[in-house]
Amino acid sequence: MKRSFTLVAASTALAAVMVTGAARADGLYDPSYGAAGTGGGTVTPSGINWSGPYIGATLGYGWATANATYNNVDRKLEPSGGTGGLYGGYNFQVNPNFMLGAEGDFAFNGFSESANFLGPDATFKSTWQMSVRGRAGAIFDRVMVYGTGGVAFNNMELKAEGATNNQVATGWTIGGGVEGAITQNITARAEYLYSSFDRQNFEVGTPASSDLTTGVLRAGVGYKF
Repeated sequence: MKRSFTLVAASTALAAVMVTGAARADGLYDPSYGAAGTGGGTVTPSGINWSGPYIGATLGYGWATANATYNNVDRKLEPSGGTGGLYGGYNFQVNPNFMLGAEGDFAFNGFSESANFLGPDATFKSTWQMSVRGRAGAIFDRVMVYGTGGVAFNNMELKAEGATNNQVATGWTIGGGVEGAITQNITARAEYLYSSFDRQNFEVGTPASSDLTTGVLRAGVGYKF
């Protein structure tokens, strides 16, 4: 939980830096606005419309925990690695300060760890993950802070005794992030997603099984139509 909170805070800070830099580059930053005696604020109103379909790409890093059983031995594995993929969805701006939407994503994972199970070695991997989620966000002009959750799927792979077996596990995912409008059509985001998946049985000669939880911190760039 402490690590999840730290990752969410880091994603929020990253998005804030991205959006502030974009605003400066887009000519929306006015250094005289907010000077002594003139009031607060540094960004002029933008009139961003968040409604409509969008697509984008993400890149990030993930951490996982797999409680694996193989050769009648239990091991707690912690595979980690890079992740990257695509996302798309639709936003509906209910009013100037609130958004509802739906989103789907697919990402290739590089999560992998090997361990010895009192004799044989086994390698556990998560090779891809996808989800279908709802989103709800609070809008602050060019910046949107959102929460998200839904159903998720993960391809879990176990390699042992010269055999490789893949199982697609079903689970749930929840998370949140910050998204900022660079222009009317281009956005940047940073988000954290936590996912949990059902235990799966693997056919690798000797009975084996594992569950899986993942935490992913990623940044993305999108295009809104």
